[in-house]
Amino acid sequence: FFMGMVSDFAYNLCGSKYMTQTNERQLQYIRAAEELTAPDDPVLDGVGMVLTRPAPGPHWLLHSSVRRAYERGRRDHFGEYMRTVAPPVLITNYRWDWLEPADRAVRKAQYLELDKNFFVLGGQVAVEDGVLPIARSGRYALWAKGESQDVLVDGVRQAPNSQAFFEAGLHLVSGQAKFLRFAWLGPTATAMPSFGKRAKGPLFPTFKQ
Repeated sequence: FFMGMVSDFAYNLCGSKYMTQTNERQLQYIRAAEELTAPDDPVLDGVGMVLTRPAPGPHWLLHSSVRRAYERGRRDHFGEYMRTVAPPVLITNYRWDWLEPADRAVRKAQYLELDKNFFVLGGQVAVEDGVLPIARSGRYALWAKGESQDVLVDGVRQAPNSQAFFEAGLHLVSGQAKFLRFAWLGPTATAMPSFGKRAKGPLFPTFKQ
């Protein structure tokens, strides 16, 4: 009986995603996060993937062992970190589904998705609204959208696909373009990272997935 249990466990383990999925996607995310940030720029992922970058605060871990304390308000909320610290890069996983709606709303409002689980500060604004919100000082990539790609930020005309440094705060936007898309680029990157074909599976598999 015991040997049968061991055999079943070994069979199920060998066929699980723990044994068949590589960590290449995780390594891609780590490399991209490092390319887009300076050594003192925080990265928020909830698991400590990017060891070369600081966490945005002491309660950076998102784990079942602290979930109840998080839900009871005994730990800093990720939404608070996103609002006040504004980490340039977020790397999400299935545990981010535990976050409260208010936390998820901050991510949606303040971050731009580059891949399934990889986000950077940024978004898209309507030029006619006249405001570009920058959560963290730094270099950003800009893309003008619409039939016309004419756009000015604080009175300075921007090329259709350009890069510029902005201080944190609200900036004036004008021009004939319909939308302005912006994304954190960091101090040294020259282009946004490419992750290839969009992954379908989870970043971190579990026995239930």
